[in-house]
Amino acid sequence: MKNSSSNDNPTSESNIKKVPYLASLSISSFRWLWFGTILQMGAVQMGMTARTMVVDDITNSAFLSGVVAMGFAPSLLVFAIIGGWVGDKFDNRSIIQFCLICFTLVSASISLLIAFEVIHWIHLFIASLFQGALFSLQMPSRQSLIPKLVPKNLIGNGVALIAASMATISIFSGAGIGLLYGSLGPSYVFLIISILYVISFILTSQIPSTKKIKENQNNQGILGSTKESIAYLFHNKMILGIFLSSILVSLFALPVRLQLPIIARRLYESSSNEIGLLLSISSIGAVLASLFIASLSKSKLRGFTFLSGIFGLSACVFLLGFFPYFIAGIIIWILFGIFENIRMTLSQSLTLEYVDENFRSRIMGLYMMNYAFIPLGALPIGKSIDVFGAEESLLIFSLIFFIFSVLVLISSKELRKIR
Repeated sequence: MKNSSSNDNPTSESNIKKVPYLASLSISSFRWLWFGTILQMGAVQMGMTARTMVVDDITNSAFLSGVVAMGFAPSLLVFAIIGGWVGDKFDNRSIIQFCLICFTLVSASISLLIAFEVIHWIHLFIASLFQGALFSLQMPSRQSLIPKLVPKNLIGNGVALIAASMATISIFSGAGIGLLYGSLGPSYVFLIISILYVISFILTSQIPSTKKIKENQNNQGILGSTKESIAYLFHNKMILGIFLSSILVSLFALPVRLQLPIIARRLYESSSNEIGLLLSISSIGAVLASLFIASLSKSKLRGFTFLSGIFGLSACVFLLGFFPYFIAGIIIWILFGIFENIRMTLSQSLTLEYVDENFRSRIMGLYMMNYAFIPLGALPIGKSIDVFGAEESLLIFSLIFFIFSVLVLISSKELRKIR
C-alpha cells in the first residue's frame, strides 16, 4: 500500500484545525474510496427503491414487495461470514471491483427484462438474492479498508464521512428515483444504475492494493475462521452489545425505511415524485447527523448519542403511525434520517475502533448479518399493512421495538459505558 506523502497527512495540527470535518479526505487513497462509495451506494439505494416500486406496480401487493426485499436476507446470512473471511484473506480492492462488475450485470439484466416487457416479480426476487450476496461479500472489505487508509484516530471521522457521502447521494437519488421513474420509466432507471456502478469501478481502481493481515491466516478455512470470530464476538461484550442493538434496529426500524414507497402510498396516497421527496428529506437529516458524528470525540456524549439513535428510531416509527399526514411525515422522516445515521455511523465506527485488526473484516462480516434482518422485518410489516393497514402496523412495530430495546439496554452494561 502506498504511503501518503506529508502533504496527505490529515493528522497534522494545521490540517485538523483547518478542516475538522473533512480530515480523512486529505488522504488521496481515502478520497478514491469515498467517491467510489458515493456512486455505488447511490446506485444500491436507487435499485432497492425501484425494485419495490416495480413490484408494487405489477402486483399491487405490499406483501410481495416485502418478499422481493426479503431476497436479501438468505444471501446476507450465508455470504456475510464468507465475505468477512474473504476480506481478511484477499486484496480488498479486488473484491470490491469484482462485486461492482456483478452489480452492473444484474442491474443491466433487469433493465432489459423491463424494456422487453417480460419482467416478473420473480425476476426481481432473484436479483435481490444476487445483490444481497454481492453486498455481503463486498461490504466487509469496504469497511475494513478504512482503517488501512487512515490513522487510527481518524477511523471514526472516516466512517462518518463515508456515511455522510451516502446520505448526501441519497438526497439526489431519492428525488432522482421519483423523477426518473415517473418520467423515463423503470427500464431507464436500471440502465442509469448500471452506469453508476461502472463509474464506481473506475474510481475504485485508483485505491492502492492491500496486503493480507497475517500469514498465519492464509491456510485457515472458513469454518475455523468463523468459529474463532464468533468466539471473539461473544468475548468482546462491547461489540456484542452493539451487534444485538443493531439487530433490533434492522428488524423493527429499517424495514420501515425499506418499505417507505409502500407506506407513503398507503398513508398519504403519494405519487412517485412525493415518494422521492420523502426519501430526499430523510437523507438531509442523515447528512446533518453524519457531520455531527464526524467531529464527535470519545466521551460520554458519544455513548448517549448512540443510544439516542436507537430510541429515536422507535419514536419515529410510532409517530408515523400516530400522525398519518404528509406534512407531519416530512418532519418525521427528517428525524428518522438523523437517528438512523447516528445509529449506523456510530455502530460501525465503534466496531472498527474496538475490534482487534486481525478480526476486522470477519467481525464486519458478522456485522453485515444485521442487514439480513431488514428484509426479514419487511415481510411481516408488508403483510401487516395488507391485513391491518399502515397506521396500525407502524404503531405495533414501534411498541415491540421499544420494549426489546429497553431489555437489551438493561441487560448490557457495556452499552451504557460507551465512550
